[in-house]
Amino acid sequence: MKKLFAAIGLHLWAKVMVVLLPIVVLVFGLMIATNIHSQGKILTEQTEHNANLTATAIEGGMFDALAIGNNDDVRKQFMRLNEKVSGLEVHIFDFKGDIAFATQTERSGKNIAAFTQNSNALEAVQAMLEGAKKPQHAFIETIAGKPYLSIYRPIQNESRCYHCHGQSRAVLGGIHVRTATESTMLAAQSLRNQSVLIGSVGAFLLSILIYVLFVKLVNRPIREVLNVAGSMRQGDLTHCIEVKGRDEISHMSARMNLVNENLREMIAEIASASQSVAESSSKQADQLMTEAIRQAQNASQTMERLSEAMHTISGLSTKIAHIVDTIDEIASASQEQTNGIRQINM
Repeated sequence: MKKLFAAIGLHLWAKVMVVLLPIVVLVFGLMIATNIHSQGKILTEQTEHNANLTATAIEGGMFDALAIGNNDDVRKQFMRLNEKVSGLEVHIFDFKGDIAFATQTERSGKNIAAFTQNSNALEAVQAMLEGAKKPQHAFIETIAGKPYLSIYRPIQNESRCYHCHGQSRAVLGGIHVRTATESTMLAAQSLRNQSVLIGSVGAFLLSILIYVLFVKLVNRPIREVLNVAGSMRQGDLTHCIEVKGRDEISHMSARMNLVNENLREMIAEIASASQSVAESSSKQADQLMTEAIRQAQNASQTMERLSEAMHTISGLSTKIAHIVDTIDEIASASQEQTNGIRQINM
């Protein structure tokens, strides 16, 4: 895991993808979930609408027959309905909940509660029979592992009714229509699978597109900038980046080219200045060398003159010493002569 994080940390595109991928997955997941929910809701509403239409049609078809007590026609209608429409269950029950007519004839005489698999639906039926409160929505039921949708509608004690059960009751009973929704659920599942597949493929393609665009628009230009920077670090200022756009990276590339050009000009100026300094130093060195040679020659000549003077002085010193010796001899002779004269005079 540390190696993976380290590898991600070395690449800018990997960092961007790590940030964007969860967002892309989340967005597509929300879109898929919303789509699935909407599709399921639409299918459920359509099934409920069809069940209500069926209930209305049944109620309209059997009302007159029930009003005059012609129950046989109603039973025949239910038998034909059971034969022609599979997956449909219809129950007509009285104010006690006892079933009077049903598409499955063996259920007649039994209470509707025995065939109600949803507790909320059973409460809604009791409330409907007691207070004429029509259930506001359909109920989902699962029977033998298969899904069903049930609706309940009250049978009102209308003025056109013969009031076989008296006039005090507002509700004479109810109609229960149960529709098998397995095909609808399978269709919803198929749509859900299609949505998941399309969303997954879309997320994958979008991720690939983001990666390609990032590599082309960001990673490749930045790599060119890094290559030029590496060449500059090694002293090679001949490379230049081709600027094609006007975005931020293009501006950065143009600035890098400008920096490269300025460095070339600066190095050229430094080289020129160094050459001038070198030439000036060489001239000054030549002048100093010439002056030093001249001074050395003058010093040599001076030393020669000094040597000659010293030689002359040495000769003079010898001559002076000889003269002094001569004078001393003359003085000694004079002294001896004086001493001789003194002796004669005595």
